[in-house]
Amino acid sequence: MDNSLYDSDSERDQHWHAIEMLAQECGVPAEEVCSLYEAELAKLKPGAHIKDYLSILISHNVKEHIRAVRHGHRSG
Repeated sequence: MDNSLYDSDSERDQHWHAIEMLAQECGVPAEEVCSLYEAELAKLKPGAHIKDYLSILISHNVKEHIRAVRHGHRSG
């Protein structure tokens, strides 16, 4: 986990909870989900005006990426 991405412990905990839920839902190891999730977070967070909904948007994007990889399609 890249702690430099998080402004506070509570923010880190919120995102880690989302990572754990995604891992369970998708049947993918949490470490793999964490890597995908944090890459997306690093991309989206700097331009986000309202950060409260980032975990929802990132979770959606990560799920789509995992789904695409499972079906043999590459996600951008």
